[in-house]
Amino acid sequence: MRAIAIILLVLSLVSCVSDSSTEGSSVIRSQDEADAYNLTISSPSEFVYCRQVEITGTKLLHTICGTVAQHENEMLNRRQTAIDTLSSVPINNF
Repeated sequence: MRAIAIILLVLSLVSCVSDSSTEGSSVIRSQDEADAYNLTISSPSEFVYCRQVEITGTKLLHTICGTVAQHENEMLNRRQTAIDTLSSVPINNF
């Protein structure tokens, strides 16, 4: 039983580490790498840029790099999540 619990723990940790958005492509981790990559492509839709995001509860910054379309999709998903969350909150009429 303990072995099964350990296996499940390991599998859950591995699933947290894997990122489907980077499958089949090289990972860009800094703006310097993004700039070098951008010199090799001709389509503006493929341009990669990086932004710094503060990790919640810390002063640490995490670099997120992606194409313009990837960043826009992330922004739209976050906006939709916020709208869905706010629309599910009941409004008290006094």
